[in-house]
Amino acid sequence: MPLISTAVVCLVWMPPVTGAELLATFCLRLALGMAAALLILPTTEVAPRFYRTQFLVILGLATAAGFCMYMVHVELRQSPGWSDRMIFPGVMVGIALLTACFGSVTYDLEGAPGGRILIGLTILALASATVWVDLHSAWFDTLTSAALLGAAMSAMLMGHAYLIAPGMSMTPLRRLLSALFVAVALRSGLEGWIGYFWWAERQYGRNWRGDLSTQASLEFDGILMLVRLGVGIVGVAFLGWLAWRCTAIRSTQSATGILYVVVILSFFGELLSLLLHTGYLLNTQVALP
Repeated sequence: MPLISTAVVCLVWMPPVTGAELLATFCLRLALGMAAALLILPTTEVAPRFYRTQFLVILGLATAAGFCMYMVHVELRQSPGWSDRMIFPGVMVGIALLTACFGSVTYDLEGAPGGRILIGLTILALASATVWVDLHSAWFDTLTSAALLGAAMSAMLMGHAYLIAPGMSMTPLRRLLSALFVAVALRSGLEGWIGYFWWAERQYGRNWRGDLSTQASLEFDGILMLVRLGVGIVGVAFLGWLAWRCTAIRSTQSATGILYVVVILSFFGELLSLLLHTGYLLNTQVALP
């Protein structure tokens, strides 16, 4: 209850979520997850070019997030007290851009001097920006979503690495798939918690903020929640298991093809989850732990 009360207080001064803010949040979550995925990879088995590719993708995502944050600043500049909300995350994104750029160059050098430090700085900058921008969601929602998106995208890119390094060990891909399974489990628990509040709304006719909830909006939210669970949780878990089975027989091309679909499903599921959790569709935000 104290956590819910805190969320209610925050919503008193929180402006409505905008489309640009949602896109910035998604890009930052994906970039953060991809940067964190680099920490679990064995450096002795993964070629530096994979790290360089990851940093370049992070660089592009951070650039897109920065542009969207500027659009949010433009949209909210007429709101007193909110025009400066994007300064801190903007600085953090700027730092992430620099560290990602240096990281892509560092892993092009022999021995990649300072590479792990740059990974840590990139994660720290992106995490600070993501949590600050994503004020409409709880930190657990933000970080678990980043973990799922980053593990799915990194696993797919790792599958491509086997096309040019077929003799590489299966350990890197299996570690990323293991991280994907853990993230799916955490997201499942969170969605179960949200489903409880949705059930409470149906029982008592009011949402957690005390506002009256129409049966139509509840039914629509319920349908979207089922789609989100079926596509973004069950679908990702099942296809991830198939990819794991492919690694057992070193069928990396099949695993890569499956992981393409995993990425698509995870993107769709997390975008839909973001829309539901922030109340962007029906303005009926759900309480999060």
